[in-house]
Amino acid sequence: MAQPLVTNKALEEIVTSLTGATKNVAKQTVNAIIDSIKSNVKAGNRVQLTGMGSFSGKVRAARTAFNPATKAKVNYPATNVVG
Repeated sequence: MAQPLVTNKALEEIVTSLTGATKNVAKQTVNAIIDSIKSNVKAGNRVQLTGMGSFSGKVRAARTAFNPATKAKVNYPATNVVG
């Protein structure tokens, strides 16, 4: 069974109901937190939110895969991911 999905919109509604802030302020707050996490991870920092988890960047190595439909080899370059 799939777990419920909590979207940015749902987080905004939670912030609104818990703080009494307007929807616009809640949206700005959620976006500021997400943007801060993204920019810190992109800068190479580890972000740890006590009770929730941590975010850090990793490098996924370059690899060669193949398309099962065409049997063609596909080269994927190294990429930065959140891990």
